[in-house]
Amino acid sequence: MAAPRTLDEAIAEAKKVVGDTATMPNPKADVDKMPDAMVLEVRKFQSALTNLYTELLLIEKALKSCRYGMERNAAIYEKADFGLDEKSRDDAKKIKQARKIFDDFFAQKQKSIDEKGFSELYDRVLQVMQTKWTPPA
Repeated sequence: MAAPRTLDEAIAEAKKVVGDTATMPNPKADVDKMPDAMVLEVRKFQSALTNLYTELLLIEKALKSCRYGMERNAAIYEKADFGLDEKSRDDAKKIKQARKIFDDFFAQKQKSIDEKGFSELYDRVLQVMQTKWTPPA
């Protein structure tokens, strides 16, 4: 015998066993509607996770763009002569010092971008999204 799908079906089956004169307890909540409400909330949660994932992809794209921009700018300053003559010993020294300033600047900016903890957040959201949940029948 299959389990009843609704409380009314369960009551009807139980009455067959205990008789029509038996009294059935009154339920405290509508058990037939509770799973639907739960499924609705879980679907809202899954939708929110999807939106969060979409936002994370946009953040990831922005971070990659920022990193790429930093790398491109760093490369420009790494090769710059700042209008000085690299063949002159004094100018070569100044160029080297100026390049070091920009190298340190871009390295610090890159480190700051990488330290935002984005990858950990991204991994956690993916882990939650990959969890399988099947609503009750």
